[in-house]
Amino acid sequence: MASHRNNCFSWSALLVLLLVCSSICDTVPKTNNIAVPLMLQENVSTHTSKIVGGYTAQEGEMPWQVALLTKSNQLFCGGTLLSPDVVLTAAHCLMDGGILSEDFQIGLGGLS
Repeated sequence: MASHRNNCFSWSALLVLLLVCSSICDTVPKTNNIAVPLMLQENVSTHTSKIVGGYTAQEGEMPWQVALLTKSNQLFCGGTLLSPDVVLTAAHCLMDGGILSEDFQIGLGGLS
């Protein structure tokens, strides 16, 4: 009986987690409503490396994906838009120390 109760709890917890994730995904804003600079495709550097196993994305397919760019529009890392003013990126992207928000910009909406 205890095993059945634990199994039900696990499924209930999973259902709650899925509902929370679903509601968060629905709140990701559209790219044209975000208060960060929209980088046009022609302004983004032409970086030739590809993601292994990746594919060419369609416009608007991944509105949460952002590019971290130097002031001269050189791509140096990627990130995920969590909210209009929060971007999650890998620690190694900012490990040089002393990197301030005014030292780089966020590119959003481009396909390069």
